[in-house]
Amino acid sequence: MMPQSFAYQANSRILGLDRDIFAQVTEVKFTVYYCLIAIAQALKEVPQDLMDSEPKVPWGSIVGMRNRLIHAYWRIDDDIVYDGASLELPALNAALQRMIKRLT
Repeated sequence: MMPQSFAYQANSRILGLDRDIFAQVTEVKFTVYYCLIAIAQALKEVPQDLMDSEPKVPWGSIVGMRNRLIHAYWRIDDDIVYDGASLELPALNAALQRMIKRLT
């Protein structure tokens, strides 16, 4: 699955949910976690020059989020995950769509 698919899936899971619902509904929260992990993992296959074509995307922060979710899961701050997913995923999805168009 492509990174933009995971960005879309995570965004659709969190779209319209308030922070409290996100924190309380484990299935939604874990689905968003998985999608964020998958996005960063898939980015390992994306050429650096293509990522450089979208300089406003915080690629390092995306990888950092993945690392926290996988390697320091006991220190996950749901507020940070919620903010990142609800505020940043729409822009990330748009950037990934532009990157795909550059490849075609």
